[in-house]
Amino acid sequence: MDEGLNPSRDILVIALGSFQLHKQIAASLVANGINFYIPTATSNNSFPDSQRANLNKFWNEGGVTVSGIHRPKGNEANIVYVVGLDNVAKNESNLIWRNQLFVAMTRARGWVSLSGIGKYSMYEEIRQVIESKGSLNFPFQPPVLDTGESA
Repeated sequence: MDEGLNPSRDILVIALGSFQLHKQIAASLVANGINFYIPTATSNNSFPDSQRANLNKFWNEGGVTVSGIHRPKGNEANIVYVVGLDNVAKNESNLIWRNQLFVAMTRARGWVSLSGIGKYSMYEEIRQVIESKGSLNFPFQPPVLDTGESA
């Protein structure tokens, strides 16, 4: 079935974590008969050397782009798959990791799919956001002021 998508421009996979995760995603895509393109990598499958040489190139015709979080700046896709959510969930109090997740999700023009393994409290937080259908509730706990008086 043709959904009218151009995988080379409409689908983006963002890996949150090490470059090893990029390689695992690429291997999975190849195993399923899908060409991939990793910007700045010299080991992109199915592309002649002439198409691999431009390190500034983000998209490549004929392959799904697989990227880390920093490379897609200024690039968006209709569908974004964010892989490695568990890397953020393991360190959920780390604002840098949470910001990277937010940035990854904002690369989507239409749909975003989050993928992670394990069981973490952050997954419940995400489920609640999805179920809220646009209504978010942020509880605020004001700091306790020390007046110097004892009770």
